[in-house]
Formats: sequence, structure tokens, C-alpha cells
Amino acid sequence: MEKDLGSLALYTGLSYNEQTDTLSGTERGYNIAVKEAADNSSYSIYCWVKASEISLPENLDSFMNGYRNGTANGIIGWRYSDNTMLAVMGKSDSSEQNGKSLKAFAEELTMFFSMNGYESGCALCGGEDGLGLYDDGTAVFQLCTKCMHEKKSGQPAFAGAASTRNSAVPQDFGAQTPPPYSQPVQDFSAQTPPPYGQQAQDFGAQTPPPYGQPAQNMGAQTPPPFGQTPPPPPFPQQDGFGNVSPNLVFEPVKPVKNNVGLGFIGAVLFSIIGGLIWLLISQLGYISYLGGLAVSFFTVLGYKKFSGGGFNAVSIFVCIIVIAGMVFLAEISSMTLFIMQSINDSYGTGIGFFETLEWVPVFLTDPEISDNLTYDLIIGYIFTAISSVVIFSIEMKKAK
Repeated sequence: MEKDLGSLALYTGLSYNEQTDTLSGTERGYNIAVKEAADNSSYSIYCWVKASEISLPENLDSFMNGYRNGTANGIIGWRYSDNTMLAVMGKSDSSEQNGKSLKAFAEELTMFFSMNGYESGCALCGGEDGLGLYDDGTAVFQLCTKCMHEKKSGQPAFAGAASTRNSAVPQDFGAQTPPPYSQPVQDFSAQTPPPYGQQAQDFGAQTPPPYGQPAQNMGAQTPPPFGQTPPPPPFPQQDGFGNVSPNLVFEPVKPVKNNVGLGFIGAVLFSIIGGLIWLLISQLGYISYLGGLAVSFFTVLGYKKFSGGGFNAVSIFVCIIVIAGMVFLAEISSMTLFIMQSINDSYGTGIGFFETLEWVPVFLTDPEISDNLTYDLIIGYIFTAISSVVIFSIEMKKAK
């Protein structure tokens, strides 16, 4: 099959990097990267997420195994370990079909992560600050600021951290079984370059060193000129099939946090503004879509302000709960104000809002009052639902 990764950007919505022959971008707040296998028979799809307390491994197993089928664009194999999701998808002869299949899988995968509490994180430590993509031409890794600094400074701690990245058992990749994610492919007939900043030493023996230790010179290799050292990656860069390349390209990305708990608090606080606007309009004797728009807009705004800017399917669920509750409170408050004004105008008693609110259950026994409240709520919820769908659609497009 022909290499077609560069032509798939139109179908996937991802950006193509010609230097590394990589598709990369963001889907629902999660960073995605796609590589093409050396034999052009499949795609390697990367996504870097860390599990939370509500993330169940068996759910991920069930979801991914559903893609293991005999179709041209089925998932050949997959594994999740060390905050890295790697799935290998087969190719068909149609670039358009390949692009659509990659797009559909990326959308469903990130939707699954969003619904099951997975968060974007560093492939090594799970950190969320200053995340960036490191592409070596065959594989892609997402690293945080700390791990990036260790890579640049050549600290041994960085290489040592990589040796712990084997917490999960790799899944079956069919005929091509990749090595564990953190273990290098060793070629005993090839010369392994020394770690960054160290010169090669000739011990006359062709024995590959343990991972993370200085490589020995396997022959008469001449040390590099003064001030120049080979730039090998600090941990093995592989695509799951043993392909290794020395050229690293760093693409900084800005992670979007989504703290649901804080987002809920923000949604409740800001929804009060929308509720007051609804109440003001209702006191003029109208039920307007502007009230529903105000409640939806300020609820979503408050959620994003407090959550860190993230917005996904869970965010929509939280906002729907808050919006529904605020519309109900606004209508009850509006009815209470009308009753209070009617009593004060008729009897001149000067009864207050909260005193009237205590009598609301009694007033609702009157069929006329209860029917009016039900009608207003139905119309109000319809207006609010229409406004909310529009706002949610806009926010989900921004999150992609």
C-alpha cells in the first residue's frame, strides 16, 4: 500500500507534520498522534491519559476489544500502560476510508476517556503542566515540563523513570508482537550510541549495555569532535514494531484541565446571574427565550471558569442538572413574587418574600395556580433546551 498519512488531514481534522510524517492534534481535550507503519500496512494511534478512581480497566478492555474485527480498518491490537494508549489500526486501499475510520475511532476513544474519568497527562510521571509532544519520526511521546527539562539536561533520573513504565501487560498485536513499551529493541550486530553528553568508550567487546548505562564502542568508532555529541533520545523511541529514529521534534501543547467538582460550583454560582435575568423578564409578564439563553450561557461560563477551561460530555451532564434546577427555582421565585404582590395589594399586609414562599405548597393546591406554573415551566424548559443545545454544540467544537 502507498503511504497516505499526509492526505488524511482533511478527513481527520489533525495537522500533518511533513518533517516527521505525523498527524497530531486535539480531540475533546485529549492529544492524539497518528504514525504510519514502516510497511504501510497499518497506523499507530497514540493518546496519553491517566486513569482516575472511577476508571475501570475492564471497561477499557470491553471498549477496545469491540474494535478487534476482520474489517480493513479494524483494530489489529492495542495496549494501555504508563499513561499511554497505543492502538494499531489496519489500512484499506482507500485514503478517504482510512481518514474517516481514524476520525471515528479518535472521537469514540476520546469520548470513552471523557465519560470514564481519564485525564491527559505526561507519559512518564502523569504530570499536567507544560505538556508537549516529542516525535522521533516513528513514535510520539507526551511529556510534561519536568520530564522535558530532565531530557534536555541529560539527568539520569529521566532515563531511570522510563525503566518503571511497564505497569500493564501489552495486548496481542497479532503476528507482530511489540516489545514492552519501556524496553529498547536491542540489535547485537549494531552499534548503540552513548547517552547524551558522554563519549563512546572502546572496550573491544560487542556486548550491548543495560538500558540507561553508557554504551560501549563496538569497534573502532571515533569519538565526535569537541563540543559535538550525538543526540540520542533519553528513552527508547519505538512505534510498537521496533523502528527507532534519532531525530526528536518537540511540539508544545497547552493541556486543558477539567475539574468537574470545581466546575459544578462555578456553574451553580454563575447560573444565579442567569436566574436573576429570567426572574426580571418574567416579572414583566413574559416567558422569553432570552431568559433560557441567559441561564444556559452563564452556567456554561461558570463551569469553564472554575473547571480550568475543559468541556466534555461530563461537563454537559453537570450543566444540564444546574440549568434545570435554576429554571425551576427562577419560576418558583417568580410565582412567589406575584402571589406576594397580590396579597399586599389586596390586604396591605406587607407580607415578605420568604413568608410567602412558605405558603407556596398551599397555593399550589389551587388548580389554576398549579396549571399556570406547569405551563410556564414547560415553555421555559423548551426555550432553555434549544438555547442549551446551541451553546453545548459550540463548546464541544471548541474542545476538539
